Amino acid sequence: MRWYSGLGDDADHRASVTLVVAARDRHQWLVCDCLGEDLPPPLISPAYLSIAETYYLRRLTSAKLDRPEHEDNCPFFRPQAPHRLRDAGNSELTEISHPDRLFNAHRLAPEKLAQVPDDEEPDDRSRGVAIPRLARLLWWLLERAQLDELAPLPADGPFHPSIRDQFAALGRATQALEIAPGVPLAKHIYFHPKALTSNRIYASLRQSVNDWPAGFAPQAFLVTYASSIHGETITTADGDIEIRNRIQYATMNTHAVGGPYLTITVIGEHSKAEGYRPLRAYAQPILAGNRFLAVHAREERIAIEQLITLQYRLRRMNVSLTAKKPLFNILTKRGPIRPDMLVAAFDGDTGEEREWALQVIADNRPQYALMRDNERKQLAPLGRVIALSAEDLQQHVLKREILADLGRS
Repeated sequence: MRWYSGLGDDADHRASVTLVVAARDRHQWLVCDCLGEDLPPPLISPAYLSIAETYYLRRLTSAKLDRPEHEDNCPFFRPQAPHRLRDAGNSELTEISHPDRLFNAHRLAPEKLAQVPDDEEPDDRSRGVAIPRLARLLWWLLERAQLDELAPLPADGPFHPSIRDQFAALGRATQALEIAPGVPLAKHIYFHPKALTSNRIYASLRQSVNDWPAGFAPQAFLVTYASSIHGETITTADGDIEIRNRIQYATMNTHAVGGPYLTITVIGEHSKAEGYRPLRAYAQPILAGNRFLAVHAREERIAIEQLITLQYRLRRMNVSLTAKKPLFNILTKRGPIRPDMLVAAFDGDTGEEREWALQVIADNRPQYALMRDNERKQLAPLGRVIALSAEDLQQHVLKREILADLGRS
């Protein structure tokens, strides 16, 4: 209590951390005595905020569950959070940058415990959600593997990539990446659920634990294709994978995209008592099992499928069509931007090249529309911008626009 109130010393801090860590490892709650002995005590749950590398205390109050509030003068008392401003939408463009040079997502838990917030600080419990680090790591692999692209078709015949091709490309993309200094990613990344169910991942981590430099948590990664996800469960063709925490998403709008998914799971040690286990996972909706092209909306799937169909039609006209799904910001003179798709065509008869930036409009809320309007102005240097609503896609506007720009029909 003294440390949380800001009155304690280092000894109080160490004692508080010891208590919180022990309670968290044992899945126990803490109780507060601010209401006295005659009333049910308010409950507190120990938690860990990985992004801030700090333990903190979560108040478990609920009138529905008969969990009382703290006394008004108790340091643990806080009024209800204000209305979530982000429910109204945000007109600002989200910037997404590459991860730092190390491919890791699990850190050693530091001995830090958060204190009561300053009264002068704004109550920002309604802030927006950041892109999970696991998402950016998976996108980094997809980009390095060039699986964020629709490659040009071969000169003739169909093009049927396989799921094996996709995983092989991801495997090649791990080369030269490190989880920690001197620890290659290729040694600790796996692409089949059996590596987990057979305990191979755990055995490898235990054998190499002494190879990890000080200050870095031993960890491994599992990248799998999943037909569905629910809560803490990843469903694969080889069975379910249970994750310690709820599976993360990074959808760009409120619409559920649906599967199939490419998932990335970090395996590490949460506590000595639990040992190594799948800690966190991120699920990325993709185009299909044989094309690990990331999508953030149902409408994006439709647009990409139409581009694939258009590739074959244009090939008969000696025109090559390619596309790229940018997963990170592109730096331009107007600042960082990220179109939904970049499309390019090369006319083999005339030598002409054309480029388009696609906007797939997956929402009709005013704030979302304002954001996309702002984005459209910034996209101009990348080529002609084609904005596509769900209705436009149903009417094949994308195909007509590209054919018209190429002078084809």
